[in-house]
Amino acid sequence: MFTPSSLRDAHGRILLSADGEDNEDPDAVWPRVAAEVSVDDMLEEEELPPDPPSPERVARRALVLAAVTVRGMLEMELENPTVGDTYGDLLEWIEECGIQDEIEPDEWAVLQRPLGKLNAQDQVNACWRLESLVVLAWSLGLFEIPPHDELVDTNSLWNSLSVFDAEEAEDLLSNPTLRPRSEIETLQKRLFALHWRLRNYHLHPAVIDFTEYAKTCWFGPLDISGFPLVGGDLALRGERIDKAPRDAFSTAQSAAQERHQAANWLVDGPERYSEASVAT
Repeated sequence: MFTPSSLRDAHGRILLSADGEDNEDPDAVWPRVAAEVSVDDMLEEEELPPDPPSPERVARRALVLAAVTVRGMLEMELENPTVGDTYGDLLEWIEECGIQDEIEPDEWAVLQRPLGKLNAQDQVNACWRLESLVVLAWSLGLFEIPPHDELVDTNSLWNSLSVFDAEEAEDLLSNPTLRPRSEIETLQKRLFALHWRLRNYHLHPAVIDFTEYAKTCWFGPLDISGFPLVGGDLALRGERIDKAPRDAFSTAQSAAQERHQAANWLVDGPERYSEASVAT
C-alpha cells in the first residue's frame, strides 16, 4: 500500500518511509516473489518474430473449421430424419481427409458429442466459426469474404472446401496455395480497424468522425478503405452505427471478431489456432 509518505505491507506496517529508517517497521513483510523474470527475457519474448502457418497448415485448419461448423449446424437439425446419417458422414469425412492431428481438444469435444447433447454455447460458438472459416477459404483463393455487415452463405462456403467429398478435399490438402502475404496483411489491418470500431462503440456508444480518427489515433493510422460511412461514421446495413438495428450491430461485431482472429493467425500464428489474438 502506498501513502504520500510511505510504502506499507498488507498489514499496514511501514516498509519504506520518507522520514527515514527510524519510522520503518522491522516486522513489515515484503510481498513474496513467485518468480524472477529478467528484462532481457521479457524483451526477447515480446520481440519473437511472427510464425505464420504454411499453406498446408492453413488448408488443414480450414477443413477442421469446416467440420466444426457442420457439427454445430447439425444440432439445429435434430428433427431431420437424415441428421444421423449426415453426422456419420461427417466423422467419416474427417477420417478420410486425415486431419485428426489438426483438431484441438475443444474441437474434438464438439465433434464427438452425440447429436442432441451439444450444449447451447458450444453450438453457437461452432456456428460462428463460419466467419473464421471464410477468411481461411479466402486466403486459399477459394472464396470471397462478404461485406462486414453480412454473414457468409453456409452451403456455398462448405462446397468451396469440398465438405463431404474426401477425394476433392485431399486435392486441396496436397497442393494448397495462399494469397500473397501483402494481401493477407492488408486484410488483417482492415479487420483490426473494423473490429476496433465495433468494440469501441459497444463500450462507448458515441458517434465519431471515423475517417479523421483513423488518421490521427495513437495506434494508427487505421486502414478503413472499403468500409461504407454514413455521417462520418461506420455504416451497418446502410445506417450509421448508432442508427443501425441492434441485431445488425451484434452480428457485425461477432463476425468481425471471428474474421479478425483468422487474419491474425494467418499473419502471426501461433501454433494453436484458438490462441490467435483478437485484441483491439
